[in-house]
Amino acid sequence: SIIIIAGTLVIYWQFRYMTNKDLGFDKEQLVVLERLHPLDKQIQTFKAELTSHSSILTATNSTAYLGATNNNSTYGIKGRPLEEAAMLYVYYTDEDFMETFKFTLATPDSRFLSRDFPGDSSACLINEATVRKYALEDPLNTIFIEPSDQGFDKELRVIGVVSDHHFSSLKDEIGAQIIMLKPQSWDWHGYITLRIAGGRENIEAALAHVDKTWKAFTNDEPLQYFFLDEQLENYYAEEKRTGTITLIFSILAIFIASLGLFGLTLYNSQKRIREIGLRKVLGATEGNVIAVISKSVGYAVGISILIAMPVAYFMMQDWLRDFPYNVGFQPVLFLMAAVLAIVIAMVTVIITSLKAARINPAMALHYE
Repeated sequence: SIIIIAGTLVIYWQFRYMTNKDLGFDKEQLVVLERLHPLDKQIQTFKAELTSHSSILTATNSTAYLGATNNNSTYGIKGRPLEEAAMLYVYYTDEDFMETFKFTLATPDSRFLSRDFPGDSSACLINEATVRKYALEDPLNTIFIEPSDQGFDKELRVIGVVSDHHFSSLKDEIGAQIIMLKPQSWDWHGYITLRIAGGRENIEAALAHVDKTWKAFTNDEPLQYFFLDEQLENYYAEEKRTGTITLIFSILAIFIASLGLFGLTLYNSQKRIREIGLRKVLGATEGNVIAVISKSVGYAVGISILIAMPVAYFMMQDWLRDFPYNVGFQPVLFLMAAVLAIVIAMVTVIITSLKAARINPAMALHYE
């Protein structure tokens, strides 16, 4: 029971950690529109119409949203042999991507992509993980070479380094990332992500405006969208299920253990009924009698804790190894499990032994 209680607490703590961890960008109030092909070549016009509403703060069109990767490709690094090429997660975006997702730049000399700079069509940003992984000593003077059907030919100069953010599930380490300006002529529609002002009334007004605008642009094609924070939480549904199942088993284990303690204490009390009677005749209080009966159970629980804790520790550390970002060893959780086990045992024993402690000494002495 102690092992299962400790496991339940660790699983709950890990799930809570993953759903509350700072992702490096603001996931709240974001709505992602998908299945955009009915817009055809009108994506920018559609986006402009959406942001004209006061409840929609910003909007961005990209081939992937933060929280889900699109693809990864091999990029050459100018001045290095092709054997040292970089494998990067690729994001094609517009100039509003950073403002919409609210992530930050890692260096003061960095800037984000802009249509105001014609040269940004051949520029890119990388994240801090790319700098570390490929040992880029001077990232803002680094040039990546984009692959094409003709080989590695298009040069992309780095104009900024973005702070690391979790653009994938927390089950994966932050990978090397490259962000480029999405050509407006592309027919690769991707996603439109909207940042909506706070408050239920703004959300309702914004979604109503999106629906109305979508129908006007697509002739009643089905509109598909989701809230990003809810989508990200779905990534951890398996951990949530595991926690629920473990909690059920924990409750069952506690119940069975309590039944065992109840029976053991009842049997122990009946065996010592004359001893209890004599103690009461000699002036023992109910508390003294309960303490005598509980002592052996207390020793047993203490031994159980000593055996259970190392087992629970190794089992849960093995489970946590599947998560690159985890709560680690939390002594307080194991302490809580031990205290909970002691409380459950003592409550069960006290309830059972209280009846024996309140018995009439005369009846106890006549018992045998």
